[in-house]
Amino acid sequence: FGIIGKFRKAHNTEDQEFAFRMQKHHMTIEHSVNSFVYTSSPDTVKKLYKQRVRWTYGFIQNTIDYRALSLAPLAILFVTTALGAVAFLFVAKAIRHMDVSDSSPLLVLGPGLTAVLAAFFLGERLTGIQVVGVGFLILGSYVLETKPHHDLLEPLRVLVRSRYVHLILVAILIYSVTSLFDRILLARYGMAPGAYIAFAHLFLLFHFLVIISLFHDGLRGVAHGVRNAGWLILLVAVLTVAYRYSQVAAIKVAYVGLVLSVKHTSALFTTLIGGELFKEKNLSRKLLATAVMVAGAVLVAL
Repeated sequence: FGIIGKFRKAHNTEDQEFAFRMQKHHMTIEHSVNSFVYTSSPDTVKKLYKQRVRWTYGFIQNTIDYRALSLAPLAILFVTTALGAVAFLFVAKAIRHMDVSDSSPLLVLGPGLTAVLAAFFLGERLTGIQVVGVGFLILGSYVLETKPHHDLLEPLRVLVRSRYVHLILVAILIYSVTSLFDRILLARYGMAPGAYIAFAHLFLLFHFLVIISLFHDGLRGVAHGVRNAGWLILLVAVLTVAYRYSQVAAIKVAYVGLVLSVKHTSALFTTLIGGELFKEKNLSRKLLATAVMVAGAVLVAL
């Protein structure tokens, strides 16, 4: 307080303004996991709505007041969402041509790669147990690609030959890099999770409109999709925003590798449900491989 002054009214979001002011004075904001804090939550939907409107308005006004600081994280977010859009297309194309029980477990490799990159670039320590977890991830992915009546080198041949495996691996690398930047935006720039989600989806809308306009049939294709599966698209959109908000809120206060490890445990359920739903072959072996990879993801999180 003696250096940068006391709290201000700041459009009724004084905590955010204070964080902006600290960053303007080149101070570092850190998270204290052992702190005890008190808060009061809205007890009605109406009060919750008013709170969110107030926070959103305050964020926009403080962003304008500190626009010199705000442009840098928005520029970073614009670039990372562009990369994320490309990675999403790679995964979608791979899933279209691969069994769900093959493609989904491969994505579990992400936490291991993210943990390694975070150790190098963010200084997040990689313990011996986490190294073992990365080994489990590699072992599980190897078992996943083994086929009955093939030799042990078959997974390596698949890795070299399969275009769709290549697409997933490139997407994992992109997602791992963008996850590091998410951590920087949320922890070091102090970007609010709600603001992150709002701007990220706005930028993704722009990126995908550009992509479908250049490579597909543009807005006509969007209209066709809405007419044929509008309710399903809406359901997926709501669920996606919900899980992304939860993920972003977690990344803000925890290690990137830990958050993504918990997230990717869903691969076990995807493999089981998707494999049964689409009657895919060798499901027991794929479940075993997925379980090994999930165990690796948990070890990475420790």
